[in-house]
Amino acid sequence: MVFVLLPATQGIYGFIIGLIASAQLKAGMDVSSGWAVFAAVMPMAISGLVSGIMQGKCAANCIYAVGKQESLSGKLIVYPGMIEFYAILGLIISIMLVGGITVTLAPVVTAAL
Repeated sequence: MVFVLLPATQGIYGFIIGLIASAQLKAGMDVSSGWAVFAAVMPMAISGLVSGIMQGKCAANCIYAVGKQESLSGKLIVYPGMIEFYAILGLIISIMLVGGITVTLAPVVTAAL
């Protein structure tokens, strides 16, 4: 059961960083601040996508191996867990980057009549 659920954790990490990054979004923020928020979440986006795909493949092979020899289930949990580490690193890096963003507001331009 763990092998089936483990690749889904990247979605949870993406949701967490999405909530944290959305707190940085302000009405009237300038374009460079918006790009900074986008760039700050990219480590989680890329590491979550790649590690999710690779972890899914690894977990599928582990499920197949456990089906052949059930005594391997405890030993094989290490391999998808090692891939999980890269998603956690992406989450930590994105949290640090989002925390360091200073959002600036765009100047308000009013038309003189």
